[in-house]
Amino acid sequence: MFHVEPNKPSHIIAEPIDHLVSKRTFQIIWDEQSQIAITSPFPSEETLSSYYDSDDYISHGNPNKTISDFLYRLVQIFMFSRKRKWLAKYLVTEKTVLDYGCGTGSFVTYLLKKQISSFGIEPNEKARSLSESKKNIFPSFKDVDKTSFDVITLWHVLEHIPDQKNIFTQLISRFHNKSTLIIALPNLQSFDCQYYKSYWAGFDVPRHLWHYSPQGIAQFATSFGLKLVETKAMWFDSLYVSYLSEKQSGAFFPLVRGIFVGMYSNLKAIRSKNYSSIVYVFQKES
Repeated sequence: MFHVEPNKPSHIIAEPIDHLVSKRTFQIIWDEQSQIAITSPFPSEETLSSYYDSDDYISHGNPNKTISDFLYRLVQIFMFSRKRKWLAKYLVTEKTVLDYGCGTGSFVTYLLKKQISSFGIEPNEKARSLSESKKNIFPSFKDVDKTSFDVITLWHVLEHIPDQKNIFTQLISRFHNKSTLIIALPNLQSFDCQYYKSYWAGFDVPRHLWHYSPQGIAQFATSFGLKLVETKAMWFDSLYVSYLSEKQSGAFFPLVRGIFVGMYSNLKAIRSKNYSSIVYVFQKES
């Protein structure tokens, strides 16, 4: 972690810019007790949706304009297969999946095509309207008739949610005894975060409201009676995030430089386990 001052329980560790919409500078405030950082100023519910109002926000649209769009879609196709394999060992009872914050529902659609009973929740109306599987995509928990799921997933979603505790409570209410919660998050302790500092694309302010360390998400989940079962690396995230970070910093040849830094970040993480993004697998405490 860069700029962490052990004797200060709360302090600024970075000042990134919202490059997508507002061009405004925000602060990342580290909280020593929770081991989680928060975006400041914290957007109100009334203003938060406006920060997603861009055709270039890739997970809420279907852009195909730039090399980064192409790379994103290419990796997405590969990762769908990887994610399905990760889920398979936890589909033990009902063989059903709930993808919370599913965006345009691409992963739900993929699972349905693989004959896996899948549902998605996406509060954003624009993203829902672009879904191929509208009958399986819902705006909120109350609209989903299914009462429990084998696996609930949040792929780079938790960091966007203002009221995490409320959503966590609702997610766990859809558990049965053997349910599994899978959460993918950017890692505040990764090498690429430390290297790019305020230019790190993983901050994505103010859409990312929270910024997690591995200790922080484990501590947060434990407070809800969950235990960490395993973690998995998202190898490609470091390459994509590093490329975007290079672009944000105004570097020449951002793709080449980003791939180099992303690969180095992955190599460093083989020992430290601090990958750019990490998948955390949680289950209820016995």
